[in-house]
Amino acid sequence: MSEKAENIQSSNALFFGLILYTFIYYTQIGGRLPFLGPFRVEFLVGSMMLAIAMFNIMTGKVPLNENRVNYATILFFTACAVSIPFALVKSRAVHEFISLFKFFSIYLMIISAVDSEDRVKFFFYTYLSMIALIFVEPFLLSLKGEGFRYNNHMMR
Repeated sequence: MSEKAENIQSSNALFFGLILYTFIYYTQIGGRLPFLGPFRVEFLVGSMMLAIAMFNIMTGKVPLNENRVNYATILFFTACAVSIPFALVKSRAVHEFISLFKFFSIYLMIISAVDSEDRVKFFFYTYLSMIALIFVEPFLLSLKGEGFRYNNHMMR
């Protein structure tokens, strides 16, 4: 198999993995199907996709120098990592760093998987549909009489 065909196949796998991860993460499938909760499906899929994305970035298949925002993002993330030892409450700083790392890892997956206008559109529509699910689902539940739920799972 030629190198170009291998790159396309790897890029396709990474792109569909990103779509799958977006779907799993925003639908919160582990909470909806209790038997999947202990397996942490979103963590497994996300870590596999992040490993593939990092491999592609490290091997030079993804050019980071096309956009200065990539360097600014990496610099910001590095500054956040360096600031942890200087934090007043280190456990809180590590917790926030992990939350920030999740967003940063999604950024790395996007820049390594989305490489054409059609993929941007497909990812954009998938992402918007998942965000719409988060905001529309409570209204649909209220039609069934279940209402809105707060973060502590109390009915409104």
